[in-house]
Amino acid sequence: NPTRAIRTLHRSDPRRPGVLLRRYDTTAGFLEEAVSENVYAGTAMSRRSDYQFGTAAAARAHQGSLPGLSQITPKGTVNLPRPTHVIEHDQTIVIDGVEVFFQLTPGTEAPAEMNNYFPQFRALWLADNTLATLHNLYPIRGAQVRDAKAWVNYILDLVHRFGAQATVAFQAHEWPHENTAEQPNAVREYLLNTAAVYKYIHDQTLHLVVS
Repeated sequence: NPTRAIRTLHRSDPRRPGVLLRRYDTTAGFLEEAVSENVYAGTAMSRRSDYQFGTAAAARAHQGSLPGLSQITPKGTVNLPRPTHVIEHDQTIVIDGVEVFFQLTPGTEAPAEMNNYFPQFRALWLADNTLATLHNLYPIRGAQVRDAKAWVNYILDLVHRFGAQATVAFQAHEWPHENTAEQPNAVREYLLNTAAVYKYIHDQTLHLVVS
């Protein structure tokens, strides 16, 4: 089937296929942030990311050295098409017959980012806002420092909105999490545990700073 729409969840390294789209959704601020990070500082950040992710070592070892977020950082052509639709606030939109809830999460893993919920499938798409490991709050490659407090609040908002309905959560890195007979609340616990990690780091950092 032809590609009908693409959603860009955040600004890091916007690689898009050379296809004609009827719809290309991005979060508010995406275009500005994509340019500021990847055009103004892209060369320096790419060079520093080789040290952060061990790109050369991974290639020499046939992907034997992994950064935790994925196998290795992607390579290929980078382009930046102009979005056809910009999501300015939390809302539900029907795209090609699929109902999609958009939750804006600025200041989390990226300055402009968003999560989605698909009620027909009871599925949460969480971009880079949840992982099977701890994401960077202070990326050494030069990306902006993340707002841990805002990150927590957006995850807890998802728990409040969809924690009782969602049966599967998936994201850009690593494997999905789903409710099972053995773990009927796996998705909700996954979200709460993720929020707890960033909450702890935020609170303990401030505690040590002011102690």
